[in-house]
Amino acid sequence: MVNTDLEVLRNFSRVLGYSLDHKLFAQHFVLKLREVLNVNRIALFLEPAPSGTLGQTSVLRNRDRLTCVGAVGISNDLLECIELSRLSGIGLHITRFAQILRAEKDGPSSSVQDDAKIQREFDVLGCQVALPINDRERTLGVAVIGGRVTGNPLEDSELQLVYHLLEELGLAVKNSWLHHQLASSHRLFSDVLGAITSGSVVLGADLSVQHANRAFIRFLRGESNVADTRVDFADLPRSLASALHDLAENGKQVEPFFVVSEKNAGRSYRVSLVPFPSPDNRLPQPAMALVEDFTQIQAVQKAEVEASNFKLIALIAKRFAHEIRNSLVPLSTHHQLIDTDYASQEFRESLKSALGRETGRIQRFTEQMLFLSQPAHPADGWLPVGPMLRSAFQRAATSLGKQAHLQISGQNEDTPVRVHQASIIHALEEIFLNGLQETPVGGGIRVVLEQGEDTKGNPVLNLRFRDEGTGFTPETKARAIEPFFTTRTTGVGLGLTVARRIIENHSGWLDVSEKISLTDSDIVIHIPLG
Repeated sequence: MVNTDLEVLRNFSRVLGYSLDHKLFAQHFVLKLREVLNVNRIALFLEPAPSGTLGQTSVLRNRDRLTCVGAVGISNDLLECIELSRLSGIGLHITRFAQILRAEKDGPSSSVQDDAKIQREFDVLGCQVALPINDRERTLGVAVIGGRVTGNPLEDSELQLVYHLLEELGLAVKNSWLHHQLASSHRLFSDVLGAITSGSVVLGADLSVQHANRAFIRFLRGESNVADTRVDFADLPRSLASALHDLAENGKQVEPFFVVSEKNAGRSYRVSLVPFPSPDNRLPQPAMALVEDFTQIQAVQKAEVEASNFKLIALIAKRFAHEIRNSLVPLSTHHQLIDTDYASQEFRESLKSALGRETGRIQRFTEQMLFLSQPAHPADGWLPVGPMLRSAFQRAATSLGKQAHLQISGQNEDTPVRVHQASIIHALEEIFLNGLQETPVGGGIRVVLEQGEDTKGNPVLNLRFRDEGTGFTPETKARAIEPFFTTRTTGVGLGLTVARRIIENHSGWLDVSEKISLTDSDIVIHIPLG
């Protein structure tokens, strides 16, 4: 019996060459099995092959239907109109028990006697035995076998050998399906890379070029020589080859960079590298380079920057002209009256007031522009916050000529912060000016000092400013720190922008809040204490 088994296995090894085509493999398997068993008919029924690429869900195919993929001794007309099902009959029994099923009515297979559908399927196919086709994990289909040509029944030892041969068949079928899915995925991947307008080149771990699409060929050789699709690593531009070598050999990832094609004069390309690490991150590793033509994009970006710069210059010029004109109006009026009214004490006092007020306005405007344009100043040291608040408030009130009071509460006023004194006082003055312009005469601004933490747990000093005005609306809150945004007829809208810039230069930040209740803060600044 051992020699017979070895001879059977040797015979079946001859059909392994057809294993990539499961239908052709199954047909040759049937012919060889019939030759070995000397039976009158055999049929193999399998579930539908999975379609599409790897990873596609298998519910898209009906696994319950088992159709014939190979047969001998059974009419093709019959096979075209019959199929088995996992939900009833032979298919249900084989799927549930994965055992050999005989059709003898007087035998031990009680299920055949009890299930008329099983017996009817055996009768229609003219077969006596059904066996599972499995891949060692689950049942893929059913094999039905007729009787011996001599009329003698098949022995159990023969059916056991056939059972194991069908298991090998199931593994071969599964591998065939996986091969076709892998081939389909490869074709899809190649089609996608070939269709994209960006150039792509894929390198293996040994730096061999596995794939290069037409867009990359055009980048490499120009429009006139795209017919030659062969690419070697030595053909790549030096900067690209060096970056790919470092990524593949050493795992060194680089940021996207730009190269200029030698074959496409005047065109700029952006290169992005993508590694394909193995599960254990072993080096060397495959890698891919994506090459995008950024010539038009850079041209558009340059045009947008130029248009944005022109728009900004126009806005600055408009604000400059508006602010300076507002300052010149009272000065021009006094200039026209100076010859006739200068002897008047009242006129001289008015002139003095106008000169001080308008030159102060222009001075503040120039200081704002300087703070925006200059780099951050080094800190003077640790200074108490209270005196700086009072100095800034006094300067703001004097600038507006308004009587108001300042209330500081919460943390100790002597809490030291490490700042550049002149810059911080100017930032606080801008915040106070914004609040005092909304505060009625005789009113005041309240500042609450409290210690808190930033997102990393570092200590900060929070300064919460609340004036007696209506506060920010959702619309003005969103644009309050935007340069040149203002809701007033005077001013250029740079106050809070300058304040934020100075606070950020001290590693802090500024928040603008919508006032829902009278106790809500309008502006909160956060200054690090560490």
